[in-house]
Order: sequence, then C-alpha cells, then structure tokens
Amino acid sequence: MPVTTASYFDTYQFEGKAGQSVMIRMDSKAFAPFLMLLGPDGKKIAIDENTPNDDYAAIAQQLPANGTYRLIANSRAEKQKGAYTVSVTPLILLRHGELATGNRKLKNGALYQDYDFQAKANQTIKIVTYSPDFAPYLVLLNADGKVIDESRGSAHDKDSASLWITLPRAGSYKVAVMTQKPGAEGKYSLMVQ
Repeated sequence: MPVTTASYFDTYQFEGKAGQSVMIRMDSKAFAPFLMLLGPDGKKIAIDENTPNDDYAAIAQQLPANGTYRLIANSRAEKQKGAYTVSVTPLILLRHGELATGNRKLKNGALYQDYDFQAKANQTIKIVTYSPDFAPYLVLLNADGKVIDESRGSAHDKDSASLWITLPRAGSYKVAVMTQKPGAEGKYSLMVQ
C-alpha cells in the first residue's frame, strides 16, 4: 500500500448509496497516481492496483452501503508530488464477469454474455470492456435486437474495446461482451457511463 509516512497524499469525500456504481479516476502527468477507496465504516473497499498506465489510476466499484466515502489520492512511489485531478462519475452499468464453457455461443463458437440497461433520448454514453485474458468485442443493440454499433480492441490495445455513442431514443438497450477468437475464455469488466 503506497500510503506511508514518507508519502504525500490527499483525502476527498463523497456521498454514496448502497448499490450505486461509480468510476473513480485520478490523472497526473507529474507522477504515477494511486487511489484507495474507504467505506463509511473506514474500511478499505478497493485500491487501484491493475491500471496498466502510469498517468492515471481508476477504480470501478459498486458501493456496499449508504454514507460518506473517502478517497485517498496518492502516488505509487514515495515523495512524488505534482498536479493531478480526481473525478467520481456515476455509472449506468457495472459488471464483472467471466466467459467460460457453459456460456452462450455465437455460430462461430465465440462465447458471449449480454446485459440490459436504460437510457434517455439523445444521451451520450461510453461503453468500455476490459479483459486480461482475451481480446474483447462489444456489440450494442436496441430494444428490437438491431445492432446499433460495435467495437473491437485496437491493434495497440487488444485487451479492451470501447464505444462512444449518442443514443437516438429513450428506453432499453442491450450490450454484449464477447470474445474475438472462438474458444477464448476469461474474466472481464464492463462499464457503461
């Protein structure tokens, strides 16, 4: 845990509700950021220990209780300092899942799972999926099952896929997470914000 007596850190608070999903992000060009989330009871809920980049830290978390949450904004190494920003963004959907034998399959053998969410007309959303185990593929469908948009990871970022889109109508939408390669399996995270 980077919070030590030789470490500079700041604390922030925000109000949260049980079941609410949030994305917490800390960005800095001056040092490698580190985040820790403490619950209303003061116990550690989450830390950012898996962000692959050195210029940001992120935690996507479903809050377990109503109350005041604390963030500890720190650096990954001791005595680092400089400018940074911290943001807390509510999420429409947050899921952590696993594609494995027993999941539904497409005709080509690729495994998938899908999730429903509600959105407003002309709402701009960002959908992101990340997997340390497989190259993900995202598909967004409307309530009629028609594909609205889709995304594969880029050549330089094969472990994630993302979509930015302004939705045409209010109502139900479905997002599907699948593997690009038939037979691939593994864990993933999915966020809609």
